Amino acid sequence: MRNLALSEPAYRQLLTAVGHLFFWVYIAFSLIFYKERLLNFDSAYYTFHLLYHEDFFIIHGRTINYFTQWLPLLAIKSGASLKTVLMLYSLSFMLLYYGAYNLIVYGIKNVEAGLFLVLSICLTMRYKFYTGISEITITLAFFAILVAWLTKDPARFARLPRWADWGVAALLSLLIYTGHPLAIWLIALFVGFDMLYSGRLKDPWYWGWFLATAGLYLRRFLTIPAGSYEAGQVGRLEEARHVLTHLPDYEVFHIVKWYFETEYALPFLVFLGVTALIFRQKKWLAGAYILAATVAHVVLVLIHNSYIRGRIFFMIDGYLVYLGVIWAMAIFMALLRSKYRVWSFAVVLILTTFSIDRIYKKHQFYTQRLDYITQTIKMHATPTQRKFIVHPRYFNWEVMWVPAIMSLESLILSSIENPKDAAVIYVAKYEDDIPKLAKKKNAILGAMPGVSHQGLNKRFFDLPPHEYIVIDTVAWPQSKK
Repeated sequence: MRNLALSEPAYRQLLTAVGHLFFWVYIAFSLIFYKERLLNFDSAYYTFHLLYHEDFFIIHGRTINYFTQWLPLLAIKSGASLKTVLMLYSLSFMLLYYGAYNLIVYGIKNVEAGLFLVLSICLTMRYKFYTGISEITITLAFFAILVAWLTKDPARFARLPRWADWGVAALLSLLIYTGHPLAIWLIALFVGFDMLYSGRLKDPWYWGWFLATAGLYLRRFLTIPAGSYEAGQVGRLEEARHVLTHLPDYEVFHIVKWYFETEYALPFLVFLGVTALIFRQKKWLAGAYILAATVAHVVLVLIHNSYIRGRIFFMIDGYLVYLGVIWAMAIFMALLRSKYRVWSFAVVLILTTFSIDRIYKKHQFYTQRLDYITQTIKMHATPTQRKFIVHPRYFNWEVMWVPAIMSLESLILSSIENPKDAAVIYVAKYEDDIPKLAKKKNAILGAMPGVSHQGLNKRFFDLPPHEYIVIDTVAWPQSKK
């Protein structure tokens, strides 16, 4: 295959075309599966906040959400229908990715880095694609721009002074800082790999920029308030020793093993092949480093997700996305920029096709879940009764995953075609006083604090106040346990 003619311009044109095609597919998926992407778990919580308060929703200091919330809010203020608002919100994330891709390819002119972004958001992303609102994945748009800037052709901005060059890198670091704090892990891994692979260990500007960036994140971690969400996330690391010495006892171990045996078999095989290429290039430290980075991230995922007790994938899938980013680093640096252009193009085409197929098939779970909610509403709804309470013993974690946000999921889902069809299913907690809760005619149970019928925008939800009724039949299958 090395003898097949493929000039550098032709190679980059092909890679660029693959990138565009990939994002067009992602954009199509975001519109076709807008309900699956927004009406689940945290995504439904974010979505309802925009619809109810008609304002930005920024929590945990993750201001990156401004970049995706302005479009649906503009639609809300413009009088758009609920369906239009939801579709635009789902689309907004893809527009951020696609905007980053075009900036990388046509602004920075680093085509291979554009494909790094493509691979980063598909190699190991599966169920997380349908958890549309997730800072852990949105942050990758800005991270890819940073990688593109750090690895750009020196001739591209040759007249730019070094202080300005690294000033741009610093600004990009600040953009990444608006997202998920785990991004510093990716920054550190890439900087280490780039220094070793590209021979930049003695670059004082590189070190100065990285140490400043690391210091910024260190300050963030040191100032995490006690009892906060992020403090709880960091606290799980304290269980590392017990988890690593009792791996088979933890469900997360079997989940990760399943991912590698099924979803990640092909990408992991390609990664190992590229690592072998790195060793063949006699870049021993770089090869050992990227292998160690893979192991380290798997260990981090195992420890951080050790709380998992069942096969619920939407959270762990997000952390595993970063495993694909690590593999994409190796593919980008060692293969996409190599002389093996035909092989490189073929690998990119195969990996993106494989990943898109796997991602597409994951919609079945989310589509089925929404169908169960719709059918349950149809089983019990009447013109005067559209608020229901389900005892937690009837909730099946295996097929429905998480009950906490079902009231918002059901309210939005039932209202898409007609606001007068609005209905609510609240899955109670075992400690709830269900008869007492059922009498709360003016409240939307299970929603964010302070949500009432009076605050609902009737353009979206026309649900008159009335009491709940308790139901004991649901459309989803019951647990066999």
